[in-house]
Amino acid sequence: MGIQEQRADLDRAVAGRTICTALAATAARHGARPAYSDRTGGEWSTLTWADTRTRALETAAGFAALGLEPGDVVALMMPNRSEHVLADLGAVHAGGVPTTVYATLAPDQVAFVADHCSARYAVLDGADQLGRWLPVLDRLPGLRKIIVVDAGACPPGDRFLTWDAFTELGRRELAADPLAIDRRWQAVGPGDTVTLLYTSGTTGDPKGVLITHSMVLHEAEMVERSSVLPEHPAGVSYLPFAHIADRVLSYYLPVRLASHVHFCPDPAQLTTILGEVRPHSFFGVPRVWEKIMAGIQAVLSAEQDEAKKRAVSAALDAAAPTWRRRSTAAPSPRRSPRPSSGPTRRSSPPCAPCSAWTASARPPAPPRRCPSRWPGSSPGSA
Repeated sequence: MGIQEQRADLDRAVAGRTICTALAATAARHGARPAYSDRTGGEWSTLTWADTRTRALETAAGFAALGLEPGDVVALMMPNRSEHVLADLGAVHAGGVPTTVYATLAPDQVAFVADHCSARYAVLDGADQLGRWLPVLDRLPGLRKIIVVDAGACPPGDRFLTWDAFTELGRRELAADPLAIDRRWQAVGPGDTVTLLYTSGTTGDPKGVLITHSMVLHEAEMVERSSVLPEHPAGVSYLPFAHIADRVLSYYLPVRLASHVHFCPDPAQLTTILGEVRPHSFFGVPRVWEKIMAGIQAVLSAEQDEAKKRAVSAALDAAAPTWRRRSTAAPSPRRSPRPSSGPTRRSSPPCAPCSAWTASARPPAPPRRCPSRWPGSSPGSA
């Protein structure tokens, strides 16, 4: 199959679909399967895919009750946790545009991003995030409501709302009129903006990048076809959702595959969580791999059992020729698209590293009711 035929086949596979329809299909087919897990106090708590969709609709109803209109921007500043995905999904199902703001931004940088995208709502994790927003709220008169996950850190006043109160509002509104939210998410189209991301590492002010439903579903479909993941893989989410990488791997692709994502909000706990979860794939930039290797070497140097040390060293030595062969080999031919029916993925052993991916998508249409204050935004990738 040639490039044009492959592209046409990809287009057919995602035609007319959105993250909203993908989540509905996954919840209907795999509702009882685990979706997102948070680790608190050494114990894991898990949402199923049915739970995830129900809470996404409740969150959408909450945003609608607060006055969110299609095209309104919802700014998110939270670590990797289920509330982050639920707030994002809720904004999308209500017709809004979520944007995750890097958690390391200084107040002036927060003010720039929130003002540039005309954010109408913000969902913040707690005291640290509030410390970056409160000093500049007077410069953001268009920010209507700030929702705070940590109830103990939520300031008083009509402009603030706890996450618990927000989700309770959504539950009541959804129960009272479920069709109102159905109409909202069913009106979302493939060319609408699924997220607005701001670039990092560039000169000058960050640049807004519009990402559509069609783009992320093309990406997810391509990753699924080119990977060797099992039917419902397990993964670990630790990279910021302000970047497209973990959004695809821990958000959009899992919605497509009914994967099980385990959140790691603290990078210092990454190796511990990796050991517990044993994911089928793991994505990281070179610096992440270097830190993992340094941790392995530190543990190895402290090991008193010489037999164990020799066994680990032998395993690393055995893997080196394979790594060198793969890193210098010519690219393998792109795998043919999978048939439309029947199982095609083969199981892979846990912790098999995944490679970076690349897939193009058509330029997006402007988002519905795109705020006029996005002159610096552009369609593309972050």
